[in-house]
Amino acid sequence: MKTLTLLLASAVALLSLSSCATNGGSSDPNLYLRSGSAVACTGLLIGVKPEKRTQLAVNLAATAEVLESLSVSSLPDPEALRQLLITALPHSADYTLIVNSVSAFYRSVWPQLQQGPPLASAALRQIALGLRDAAFPYLPPGR
Repeated sequence: MKTLTLLLASAVALLSLSSCATNGGSSDPNLYLRSGSAVACTGLLIGVKPEKRTQLAVNLAATAEVLESLSVSSLPDPEALRQLLITALPHSADYTLIVNSVSAFYRSVWPQLQQGPPLASAALRQIALGLRDAAFPYLPPGR
């Protein structure tokens, strides 16, 4: 259960450090967010049993849809995002893990997101694209 949280935290930490090192300490979070979320979630998908991959990929794709639906003018607070995820995700074994992990990450960056809604919206879009990139190879045909 702690795998996703550990992978996301590790990816964010590594990407933050590499961003500072290669981007002159830029505060633009979009630089590595797509690849970071894709790497973290791909690691998670590879690490689960094959019979669980498809459902996990479906849930990651649903999470991406929620993140992409957020607009610049109405970024939800962390609890509202949690409720959006609970409503949007199919209830399965990994449902709680994804909701808790994404909610915890969002809560941790919420103060920074409030300072620049357009940048925050772009960052969430990059994370969503990374989730889609990771999920795509494991989604059933037609999804």
